[in-house]
Amino acid sequence: MRVLNKAVQIVDLLATSRQGLRLKEVADNLGFDKATALRILRALESLDLARRDRQGCFFIGNRILWWEAYQRQNLDFLTLVRSTLDRVRELTSETATFSVSISDRMVVVDQAMSLHVTSSRFGLGSTTSLILGASGKVMLAHMDRKVREKFLKEATWNSSKGLGLQERKRLETELEQYRKRGVVVTRGERDPNTTSIAAPILGPAREVLGVISVNGPSERLATSRVKEIAPLLLDELTRLTAQLDHVSTKLIIPPSGKLLKTSDLYGLRSQNNYSSSPVLS
Repeated sequence: MRVLNKAVQIVDLLATSRQGLRLKEVADNLGFDKATALRILRALESLDLARRDRQGCFFIGNRILWWEAYQRQNLDFLTLVRSTLDRVRELTSETATFSVSISDRMVVVDQAMSLHVTSSRFGLGSTTSLILGASGKVMLAHMDRKVREKFLKEATWNSSKGLGLQERKRLETELEQYRKRGVVVTRGERDPNTTSIAAPILGPAREVLGVISVNGPSERLATSRVKEIAPLLLDELTRLTAQLDHVSTKLIIPPSGKLLKTSDLYGLRSQNNYSSSPVLS
């Protein structure tokens, strides 16, 4: 029981840290000796309850992020999303993925996988930084601008290097363009040979409830094909938004809390209208 209590303390500590913690920081914060802290952290790693980057910093694990994403979803909402994923896959022949933001990461909640022999797909519960990939940039694009500026100042690139001033300015410009277009397209950011096309799911109050993306091999998703898929995706999301008028989505937005930064905390309120802006330049 003592070991379990210590494990819970470590998980709680990791959940409050956006930048990750080194072994010494974990031990010092909780008053554990380093050998005990390392032994528990390794056990948590083996269960995917903690993860470690190449610099040796520990973060909360993907399994915990998945639990959070799963338990806070409204079943009727998920049913509608799944139907949309299936239809998007049917229309595009590519993998359609639904993701939500938790803390500073995007978490894959569901996906309809392409039937192509060669296709792009992500594991359920897998996560990535908000600053990498189309889905994360959709969320960033819909953040309140001041909140986003603060977030980007604290964000890290490739888990270690902070974003420089020029990188932040370039990203801010891109995000404003994405917000106007209503869709984000990225190539090779999560996987070297994957192109992703993503757009937000908007609730009845125009809040961002999650992101649906179309993902496929870059050689198949050339620019001309992307321009065909983007309006199809936006049309399906417009249809989904209309359906959500009849579904309770209050459980989709996580409650404010100390351990997890929520979408409300990040100011994820959309001013966007799918039909009001051009899809791609």
